Amino acid sequence: DASKGLSAPIGWLKDSDGLARFQLLTGAYKAVHGLMGGTSGSGKSNLLHVLIHSLCWQYAPDELNLYLLDFKDGTAFRHYTDTNQKNEIWLPHVKSISVSNDPEYALSLFEFLKNEQKRRNDVFKKVGNLDKYEDYREKGGTKMPRILVVIDEFQVMFDGSTEEQIAKNLTDILKQGRSAGIHLLLATQTLASMQVPSLPGMKGQLQLRISLHGNGDEQIVEDTVLSSSIVSQKECIVNENFGKRGYDAVVEIPRVSFSNNVTETGHTREAVFSGDDAEDQRA
Repeated sequence: DASKGLSAPIGWLKDSDGLARFQLLTGAYKAVHGLMGGTSGSGKSNLLHVLIHSLCWQYAPDELNLYLLDFKDGTAFRHYTDTNQKNEIWLPHVKSISVSNDPEYALSLFEFLKNEQKRRNDVFKKVGNLDKYEDYREKGGTKMPRILVVIDEFQVMFDGSTEEQIAKNLTDILKQGRSAGIHLLLATQTLASMQVPSLPGMKGQLQLRISLHGNGDEQIVEDTVLSSSIVSQKECIVNENFGKRGYDAVVEIPRVSFSNNVTETGHTREAVFSGDDAEDQRA
């Protein structure tokens, strides 16, 4: 039930058997959107796969819809474009996948999301003059899934003539998405190259921070000591309070593989998705 928010395990708390969770609205600090940072080879793509798999095990497609944008030449999300014998995408939660680095696609998606946001808010008002998603679900309205938009290398969106439009639409969704059950997770190698005037305002809406090894030229969390000590591809820092020092949890990340007969090394715990044939692997 995603009516109150999203919560799914993404690893283990370091030096403990407790689960670390990706949480939107369900954590102590009620984060609505998230920011993930990690340089090339830090394990960022792997963590995104862990998150996607975990969320889709946790929630049915009528509770959660995913929109995946990959501005890294399509390498992060290409696995999810595979189809079955009926030409259906094998992960039914996914409603849209972009494996192109064309900012125009992002602009069209944001326009769609803004229209969906307006449509949902109109439905809420008709049901009982409600003004937010949680109230609508509590009233027992028609099942309406939460939307999570995951954008890898989101800084690429701001290269080109559509920069101002994208910045405005992205800011609007960050500010108003919660009421309609729409959430964003933005992943990047670095924010240092982004010359976008509205960037500070965007970061002010990205309360959940996930920092991987070498998270770029700008710290995603304030605790630089912890950031520099986490092990490449094995660990990350999860901070639900805008990256402020003292709110960090060091997390051990499992390793996801999309290949059969794969032996993963260097990870003390593994989550290998494989089987005897392609269908078993997908299952």
